[in-house]
Amino acid sequence: MFVWSMRINLKLIIQFHYECSRLMRNQIFDIKQEIASCNNEKLKDILIRDKENFDKTFLDTLQSNTFLMMYSYLEEFLYSVRGIYSCETELGDRGSIKRFKRVFVDCLGIDLEKDLEWKFICDCEKIRDCLLHANGRVDLSKDKKSLENIVSCSNDLLRIDLKRIVITDRFLEEVNNVLWSFLTRVESRETS
Repeated sequence: MFVWSMRINLKLIIQFHYECSRLMRNQIFDIKQEIASCNNEKLKDILIRDKENFDKTFLDTLQSNTFLMMYSYLEEFLYSVRGIYSCETELGDRGSIKRFKRVFVDCLGIDLEKDLEWKFICDCEKIRDCLLHANGRVDLSKDKKSLENIVSCSNDLLRIDLKRIVITDRFLEEVNNVLWSFLTRVESRETS
């Protein structure tokens, strides 16, 4: 039941993202049509700026916000795993996602030491920290070199534009796949 409800929550985040994206793209389409039929140059300039805001700023912000919702979801999921499986593992004082690693080992018998998905999640933590603490500015982040390495190794799932980390749809899909995989791993422990 726990994993089922967590799957529903994750699906709702993804549905919210796609619906907001669809609405924004509809707005861009409408603005393009207005631009094409506009004879007033001042109004046309305003419409062009509006289109650029929707096309760039708003869609990029949606990507980042969706990622942050997914990451929050992950933290709630990991904390819930600890509670549901009555795990006495101490989480420690730090807010790092790594504090949950022992929960998987102690509660579920899942070793994350060489797990690529766990490494991806740890990289996501650095991206999250950059978005929240440096407003996405890689150059202002305390993990600048690490973030640049994550982006360069991401196979274009992430990019840096104007010194800011940019989340792509493909990156969100990868985050979703990794989260789904973790749900499946917990579910397999639930049924065994």
